[in-house]
Amino acid sequence: MEKPDPAVALVDRLVRLIALLGGVVLLGLMLLTVVDVGLRYVFNAPIFGAQDVAKLGLLIVVACSFAYGGRVGAHVAVDLLGFVAPQGLLRWTDLLVRCGAAVMLTIVAWQSYLNGLGAAEYGEASTLLAIPFLPFYFIIAIGLLLYVVVLVVEAWVGLRGAGVRPLRG
Repeated sequence: MEKPDPAVALVDRLVRLIALLGGVVLLGLMLLTVVDVGLRYVFNAPIFGAQDVAKLGLLIVVACSFAYGGRVGAHVAVDLLGFVAPQGLLRWTDLLVRCGAAVMLTIVAWQSYLNGLGAAEYGEASTLLAIPFLPFYFIIAIGLLLYVVVLVVEAWVGLRGAGVRPLRG
């Protein structure tokens, strides 16, 4: 078994750690939902603001999953050239797609950052608990930028001629 590229190994550890954080938040959301529903039906006393916390918590879960999903190959991919194109061409199209996606996601992350600043300026917050939206826009931006790092490292490894293997588990 070949030794993984050090940059890929570092990115894999970081991506797993962030995905684990998202899993912990998801576990907390599941617990919150069970308790909220139980209190609602047994005592007719739901947890005030549980929906606000659930919506924003789910946003954290999704942001923590961008890079991990990309690393394990969970995102949708359409392979139109894989069966007919020579391997050399596929290497370059793969590089082009990764670089294009990295540029696009960097722009989306920047826009998320700007939207967060706008949300802070206008005082946008959740309905019941008035939780400010600013940090959640930043969490989205950070999640997207981590995926950009994954794409850039994979592009770099592919450019050097090494195969980029998806992260397993």
